[in-house]
Amino acid sequence: MDETILPTWAIFIFVFVWLILPALIAYLHGRSWFRWLIIGAIFPIVCFIALAILPRPKDQKQKTESDSSTKTLIKGPPRLQRPLTASLLEGDNGKSIGSKDAHTSTVFDLSDQPIGSQEFKIEIASACEESNLNLGGFAEKYNIDPNVLGSWIDEYLGPDEANVEDTEPTELEKIGTLGSEDDIEVTQQTEMKVEQKEPGNGLATQPSVPTSIATSGSLSLWLDENQNIEDQPQGVFAMSITNFQVEGPDDDGDISLEIEFKLENTSETEITLVKKTLVLEQSKVGALAGEVNDKEECLLDPGDSLDVSTWARVNKNCFDQTDSSLDIKFFTSFYSSEFYKFTDIEIPNEANQTKSIIENVSSELLEPSIKISIMRTQEVPYDEDEDDPEEDKLEIKISLENKSSIYMEDIEANLVLLARNGAEIEETSDQLEVLAPHSGALLQPTFWGIKRSKLRDAKINLSIKTNKLVGTRILRETKAWTG
Repeated sequence: MDETILPTWAIFIFVFVWLILPALIAYLHGRSWFRWLIIGAIFPIVCFIALAILPRPKDQKQKTESDSSTKTLIKGPPRLQRPLTASLLEGDNGKSIGSKDAHTSTVFDLSDQPIGSQEFKIEIASACEESNLNLGGFAEKYNIDPNVLGSWIDEYLGPDEANVEDTEPTELEKIGTLGSEDDIEVTQQTEMKVEQKEPGNGLATQPSVPTSIATSGSLSLWLDENQNIEDQPQGVFAMSITNFQVEGPDDDGDISLEIEFKLENTSETEITLVKKTLVLEQSKVGALAGEVNDKEECLLDPGDSLDVSTWARVNKNCFDQTDSSLDIKFFTSFYSSEFYKFTDIEIPNEANQTKSIIENVSSELLEPSIKISIMRTQEVPYDEDEDDPEEDKLEIKISLENKSSIYMEDIEANLVLLARNGAEIEETSDQLEVLAPHSGALLQPTFWGIKRSKLRDAKINLSIKTNKLVGTRILRETKAWTG
């Protein structure tokens, strides 16, 4: 009995070890133990040979990361790949280095430490400090990313140890580091100065406004200058409260507040848009209710007035019951507008075509040349089983540039698609809230799913409206909300 059982257990243990050993070796090498368990069961001898020949995944991963780290370190900005100038070929002790040596110099000439180690970073940073080159010149000579090199110097040698020149370079010298003079396109600087006028207080302080010098190297150098900007008066509009009513509280405890204002245009400019913001508050509670940036389109000649009303609801429990007063703050901004109407624009005759035109306008705000592109593309069915809808899409791209030194607001492009007989097919529009001084924007109105039969000989009627801030006014008054 014992002689029969013992060989059976011995065979079982041998087979178990034979199957589990490849899986254990694979697991220790960082491979999938389950996969190699299956392979060992099917190919018992081959799996041992394969495990002995194949490299460990961890070693392969470390090699890949090391190569990637080396490439990241040595790869610098594109401008560092251009031929070095004579000034950057000056090595230690002021001796000139041949162009061949300069181009073949690498970080491996400075340190034998492993790439990415702390010792490697310290040796490279120390070599930069001891050289007669500034940070940019050293980085270019050895083809290192200057931002990475600067961070190593700050981390291991301290920010004061960086090899920088004592004199601060001028703005033109900074621009010169980007490339030759032919590569630099300096925009005309616009003088801007903010002046705020309060009634009876004269002119306030004139804070400086930064402007930029744009270059083809995608770098903006900001200059801190006092520059002139059109005066934005605050005291040329009259406002008053003509009606204040309080109702309630109702069954829910809500109190209704209705306020009417009278706005008078005492300026010499035609007003076409008024933006209003109302704040109701108590001194011990803070803001209770109001309206934000409510717009009122109008046409106010000098001397005309406009009646506006606003309404709010506040629960009585939100009020300070010991204070019967309610502070009313009414902020208004007054705008004049420019309106541009273009001649009817013809659309492309067929799908997958583009038509571009340039329209000229006379404007105090916009660049006179406005570029417009019309792209006609074929609408595709939602499902593959559906038939061709025989519809096209018209995408209109309108490029605008603000040439002035003031902000433009609520820019809107309105388009009407006209059939060949002059009938209106569809309308669309696109809006932009703000366009900063000396900046640009793109409006992209679109006509969707228009039948091709309607698009034959069709035209687009385009108009653009912009708004310019003329002045602002603040009304502060206290009313009783109870009693």
